Amino acid sequence: SSDLDAARAFIGSTQPTTPPQTYIANKKSKAFHLPICSGAQGMKEENKIVYVGSREELIAQGYHPCQNCNP
Repeated sequence: SSDLDAARAFIGSTQPTTPPQTYIANKKSKAFHLPICSGAQGMKEENKIVYVGSREELIAQGYHPCQNCNP
């Protein structure tokens, strides 16, 4: 019984995780885009950062979602 209780506690404590997503961030404008967005495709290479991770991490780093593709 205690093994079952421990398993239930473990399952209840885990948060669902979303797989990492690829975004194209602009280090000048601080906007981030989906790779298929025209805003990402037209970005100057010197401003382009390919970022793989969560949307929340980018926002925590001071970036904002593109208003066109709204990633």
